[in-house]
Amino acid sequence: MFKSRNKLLISGITVIILFFSIFVHIAILNFDMWRSADERNSCTYDVEITGLSDKNVTGNTTILVPIPATKSGDFLPAAEQEHPDFLQEQILRYILCTPESKISGPSFKNETVLLDKLSSGGYWDDFIAKKDGKIMMGFKTDNSQLHDIHFDRSIVVNHTDIFNPIYNGSLILYPYENLPKISMKPYGNRKIYAQYPTYESCVYLSDNLNKTTVDIEISITCYNDRTNRPDEYQGYYECYVENKHRTNLINSTGRIPVNVTLEQTIDPQPLKQ
Repeated sequence: MFKSRNKLLISGITVIILFFSIFVHIAILNFDMWRSADERNSCTYDVEITGLSDKNVTGNTTILVPIPATKSGDFLPAAEQEHPDFLQEQILRYILCTPESKISGPSFKNETVLLDKLSSGGYWDDFIAKKDGKIMMGFKTDNSQLHDIHFDRSIVVNHTDIFNPIYNGSLILYPYENLPKISMKPYGNRKIYAQYPTYESCVYLSDNLNKTTVDIEISITCYNDRTNRPDEYQGYYECYVENKHRTNLINSTGRIPVNVTLEQTIDPQPLKQ
């Protein structure tokens, strides 16, 4: 009788441990596969163009602004999802009854899909443009009464280097010109920029916006994958149109230069010594 109770107790403990292990396995799987975009190599892209609302114009209106791309003008592919291992797949398929289309994790869209030929609030059509041989972000409308533009996208990419993003193939606001020489300084066992780099980019305004004061804010904020680095080497960088809270483009059309600044924030906490 005593032995039977012991066997039942051991069996019960074994079952509890088994279910606990499965629970932990599921939790780890969900944490890794379904974590938010800003926990991955990712970028948020924001465009705010104000001063347009209630402006009456004739003809088509087109505005081109810098776009997230590498310094060579290339888009980065979306991150690839690893297929779950055998046990993870069985849990997803037979215990959690996960649809087949979601067993391999989130489906990340590439930059072309996210930025090209979508509607931006019903008044503007957004598109990937090519101007003077360089790619840009475009907004166009044939409405006679204009509205402000509020556009944002979250982009998950396969690579982000927050230490030297310009020269190590990360996203910046493109096109870029007149980038001065950048000096580096030590940061732990890595190096970061010694000062905020600045360079020149541009926007294009169609001729029917003459005598219009347009305020433009453009920024990208790029994060590295937080699961693959020690805390002190996690962070982000922001690339934005200088004086982003008030860029006045008055009585100007065609190509208009704007200044871009890149700021790094590596580990908001002090570096561990």
